[in-house]
Amino acid sequence: MLKHVSFLLTGMMSGRIVSKEGHAKISADMLRTELEKREYDKKFIEACYEAIVFHSGNYNTIDEDTMPKTMEGKVVRDADKVAFVGVGRWEHAIAVDKRFNTILNSIFRVRNESLSLEVSKELWDIRVIELIVFLHNEVFGERD
Repeated sequence: MLKHVSFLLTGMMSGRIVSKEGHAKISADMLRTELEKREYDKKFIEACYEAIVFHSGNYNTIDEDTMPKTMEGKVVRDADKVAFVGVGRWEHAIAVDKRFNTILNSIFRVRNESLSLEVSKELWDIRVIELIVFLHNEVFGERD
């Protein structure tokens, strides 16, 4: 069942969604509609909906109303936040988006104020070390 949900979501999200409503809400609504068509259990549908709708959020605004209540939601949101410090995101920010300062200003708040699970905080710490090495090499070049 989860493979099917994952497949549905991946297929729906193959393009980038840009909207005032935000990609999380649009994606969650799309998945809910598809799962209802396929007559999945309502409780399961709502758990999936919550996991997606609350996964992103503003990195600078921590609001109890936008935090997931279920374990599934916490896992998906935390995964999104841990990806925030992935080297790939920063390579993109430096090369394309030029949003380096915006991302850098957010990095310090996310770990303690946005991550729900201790294991996510441990992953965050590992990713931050990788990020520091990457940024050091970008600024100073690799040293022998």
